[in-house]
Amino acid sequence: MRRYNGGRLNAAAVRQSFRAVFQGRRSTQVYHRDCGKNLDRHKLARVPTGQREVFIHRTERTDVNCAIEILIDVSSSMKGSIEAAETALMGVLEGLDGLPGITTGAMAFPSSDGKAIKLKGHNERFKSIVKNGNFGLTANGFTPLAQALWPAAIDLLRSADEKARKILMVITDGDPDCRDQTVTMTNKIRESGIEVFCLGFGTVNHDFLKLCYGDRGIDVGTVNNLSQSLFKILKKQI
Repeated sequence: MRRYNGGRLNAAAVRQSFRAVFQGRRSTQVYHRDCGKNLDRHKLARVPTGQREVFIHRTERTDVNCAIEILIDVSSSMKGSIEAAETALMGVLEGLDGLPGITTGAMAFPSSDGKAIKLKGHNERFKSIVKNGNFGLTANGFTPLAQALWPAAIDLLRSADEKARKILMVITDGDPDCRDQTVTMTNKIRESGIEVFCLGFGTVNHDFLKLCYGDRGIDVGTVNNLSQSLFKILKKQI
């Protein structure tokens, strides 16, 4: 709950960052009906001719269609930064919860058998599952990022609408067990139509961060930098 409350402190700023990036993808449609509260005075002259649709109505249409999968590293190398990393994860999930046009899913790796485990599905609201015991992560084990990336990508592809923009966001210290395999897998995922981003926490390996993610990877440093970091990398690419 301490991490959840810390995440909530950043949720509003995260939400604002995503809205700022996607704000150009929203539009308002204006039309007229024969009843309502807002009278269009320019239409009044047409009433004697039988035209009754003189009341203004507006609908806001969202063009945003984006699915985001977050994969968080809980390996032993994250012991000193797992609290900050999970707080950031919760801040993103809380901030995007219910945001029109955006769905989120989350997985953690490694589990006890070395694989990735699901924390949140795309059809679930974060607020409804936060107390179910899926969170409160502890760091242990190796860093098999290459093996964890594909299950996260599959979950994203299965859960997202076919036309949705798909983003896989990795939270890690950026230093996996098998670097070459991780770069190869990341490139394969990109080829499948998924954009891969990375938020670095802890003792980030900047050389590998640049090699694997390019300008889509950033060393966040502290949770206080979360929304600014998200805005920085998203604005460049979206």
